[in-house]
Amino acid sequence: MKPEELPTFFKRTGDPVPSGSEIRGFLFDITEEEEGVGLWIRTPDRRMIFLRDPAFRPSVLMEASGSALRNVSTRLSRMDPFLSRRKERWKDLFTGEEHDMTALVFSRPRAFRDFLACLPSLSRLPVRFFNADIDVSMRYLCQNRIHPLSFVHIEKEGDTVLGIHPDPDRDFPEETLESAEIFLDGNRIVLSDGRDERMFLDTGFSLLRHLADWIRGHNIDVLYSRGGDRRIFPGLLAELSHRFLPDAAPFYGRPFVLSGRWHLDRSTSFFLKESFLSGLIEIARFSFVDFQTLARCTAGGAISSAQIAYALQNGIRIPFAKEKTEGFSSGLEFLQKDRGGMVMVPRAGVYENVTEIDFSSLYPALMVHRNISPETVNCACCPENRVPESPHHLCLKRRGLVPDVLEPILKRRLSLKKECSEPPAGTDHDRAKKRQTALKWILVVCFGYLGYKNARFGNVESHEAVTAWGRASLLAAREILESRNLPVRHAIVDSLWFEGIDSPDPGGNGRLSVVKSAIRERTGIPIEVEGIYSWIVFLPRKGSTLLGSANRYFGRMRDGRTKIRGIAARQWGTPPFIRTIQEDLLERMGLCERASDVRAALPELLEAVRVRLRDLRDRRVPLADLCLSERLHRSPETYQRASPAVVAAQKEGLAFRKRQTGTVSYWISGRGESYPGDRVVPSRGDELPMVDLGDYETLAIDAVLEILGPFCPDPESLRKRLKNADPSKIRSAGKRRSGNLFPSWS
Repeated sequence: MKPEELPTFFKRTGDPVPSGSEIRGFLFDITEEEEGVGLWIRTPDRRMIFLRDPAFRPSVLMEASGSALRNVSTRLSRMDPFLSRRKERWKDLFTGEEHDMTALVFSRPRAFRDFLACLPSLSRLPVRFFNADIDVSMRYLCQNRIHPLSFVHIEKEGDTVLGIHPDPDRDFPEETLESAEIFLDGNRIVLSDGRDERMFLDTGFSLLRHLADWIRGHNIDVLYSRGGDRRIFPGLLAELSHRFLPDAAPFYGRPFVLSGRWHLDRSTSFFLKESFLSGLIEIARFSFVDFQTLARCTAGGAISSAQIAYALQNGIRIPFAKEKTEGFSSGLEFLQKDRGGMVMVPRAGVYENVTEIDFSSLYPALMVHRNISPETVNCACCPENRVPESPHHLCLKRRGLVPDVLEPILKRRLSLKKECSEPPAGTDHDRAKKRQTALKWILVVCFGYLGYKNARFGNVESHEAVTAWGRASLLAAREILESRNLPVRHAIVDSLWFEGIDSPDPGGNGRLSVVKSAIRERTGIPIEVEGIYSWIVFLPRKGSTLLGSANRYFGRMRDGRTKIRGIAARQWGTPPFIRTIQEDLLERMGLCERASDVRAALPELLEAVRVRLRDLRDRRVPLADLCLSERLHRSPETYQRASPAVVAAQKEGLAFRKRQTGTVSYWISGRGESYPGDRVVPSRGDELPMVDLGDYETLAIDAVLEILGPFCPDPESLRKRLKNADPSKIRSAGKRRSGNLFPSWS
């Protein structure tokens, strides 16, 4: 058995094709066949029908002189004797002009795959390829203007497709899918569908046969896995027989996809982790990528696919590699245009009655509203349409590709968010929330992808135009607020915090609604109210008592919610013991409606902290709750400074590959020790765990002062009140080891 043959062992057997000349259902899966493509149609009565479309032929555009054209055609004819050529007209993205192109039409998908394998060598010839490295299934979907899971009306003869027509108004009923999960328990494979769970003790072909029989017997539509692509199925192939072991090597690292059913690996699917199956179904509307490939895509890959699909459907030729590079800029121009988003540094302190407002999807909305796209930046026709505080200008005569792709995504997300906030009767609130979350990630990465060096439809100039308009929008919002006696206390990229709103605006006719309308009219971007804070604390930056940090704050909103950013409890590497102390303080402070109430409650808050510190001194805190974690971005031996995490990694013997991130967990065993190796104990090593109570007490008190310090005129007085009053418990017991160092305790 070869690696590529293993998925066919789990291939679904379609239900009998019904008689008649048409069929209706959802396009569940699309596969490459020897001739054309295969379509798996899930009917409303849950049957799975397999149809073939042998008439589909993948094609590639080529631009070359006569001799080069003949040379390439001769080489490709050896791969596909039935290769044909035809003339087509396609538009260039940047000029908008139409060009006569030669389309090479392959007789079958396998010949097209052979062409992709030799494409790098062909690119060295005096020839330019367009629409080349695009998947066969995506070509078919774009050509017929259908997306995965869309409802289709198919005209057929037997099991052969004659025509396919989409019905965009019907939504796929995901709740009707039969699903199961495959995972490893030790070295045994387990299959479970929520009702029936079975561990397989077989090996070799017996194991393979029983797995396939179980999946078929339960009529599984979706097979979830944990590590299916990387461990389970490659290991299954290697286990079949020692004779087939050499064939298993090429299969490792490749996605394991099925026909007629889905294999979705939770460990490799970004969208499955963030928005579950509902989010994947929503992304499929825009990406035009087959479902199993989409599940393994990043958010950047999904937005790139949506742009490619738009280009194919609108006759825009897609270059094989990015052709337009960044233009030359002088030093002064570079300083002027490459400035990023705007940040207004807050003054550190406690504020009351502060309103936080956000621009809704600021950067994507600017791309749509201002028509920012690679081909519209610095056009030859509209030099008067300047970008604020930037040398760039934008086109007024031609609509850009990027705005056209993003506009329906923005509208769809706003519609889903409205369903989440005010669900009408019969609406699945949870499903709408998952779907809008998936679209949020698409909108988050589209700005970064616009300036990505390898993006097909992106350049640095359009990226700079977005940030320039972002700065202008934030400044305009600030001017509007301050002109209405609403002083702005903080602003960062797309959010502003201001004082002066004393009450909520439930009717929509108050002062806050007037401000929102004025900002939207001026900038063209919708405004959302994040909340009104009863009190909020902007924490000082390191080394200053007046200047606040842009991304470290916490506060209590009037509806009782608490929002935190940047503090120790928010950082993933903080020991659970210290995180719990901060979270407990914030929960207690959340009951205080005014800052004065927090100050009045300081004695009670300090007493709660003393109880936790007493547990630490009496060794009643689990050792696992004192473990710190830190992420290293390269191998430990390459660091020049011996930080605690680096020392722990070196003692543990970790070695990270180039461009790989590694996580190190360790305990502090004495930060004052002269030898670095005595300062930390790695959690995964053989060394006896030792911790220094004094150091952990200092870390805990620092975390407490981070929360309570802004409410006290003398924060250091809090430190003295929290310090251990019994000197015997921290007295040094020796030059190397002190009495506050001790091994593991329960």
